[in-house]
Amino acid sequence: MVLIDVGVDFTLGFDWVSTAFLYAQNTAIFFLVSALAITMTKVDANILTSASPTKLREEETRKLSQNGQRIDDMMQKEKMFLKSDLRLSDIVARLSVSEASTRKLIHAEFGCEHFRTFVNRYRIQYALSLLDDPVRSDDKLIAIAFDSGFASMASFQRAFKRETGNTPSSWRKQTNPDNFASI
Repeated sequence: MVLIDVGVDFTLGFDWVSTAFLYAQNTAIFFLVSALAITMTKVDANILTSASPTKLREEETRKLSQNGQRIDDMMQKEKMFLKSDLRLSDIVARLSVSEASTRKLIHAEFGCEHFRTFVNRYRIQYALSLLDDPVRSDDKLIAIAFDSGFASMASFQRAFKRETGNTPSSWRKQTNPDNFASI
């Protein structure tokens, strides 16, 4: 409308006044604003008839739980945690949800503030099973660390102590007192 008004003003001069043009212009502006208001205030009928907030929370909880189960399956069954360079983006790509949602899910479902803590819990559980395995009783701790998905001995020892309250070598000594092979 502004372009038409400016075009007419340039064509006929800025001092001309046509009552018919003013009425047409004001009518067009009225319909334009009305159409815009209708479009902006249009309400989806499904929103008005949607479930109560309690049902929405239950559905969110169910979806959260389903994705939590999918993540746990990736970790437990597929043993994704054994990949030493595992990233949150690897999980996100498999879930087809946002990274922020996945972070919230890991915090809500698994009680972990950080992705690395979450992954290390699975790694430590796996390391504990290796340390308790009589077949692996002579293995060096560095081998257990690498086989559990850790990239270094230092990160293995830190995570192990955080999760169990013991160092890997003291754990091995407590569970296998006959075997003192530690590193």
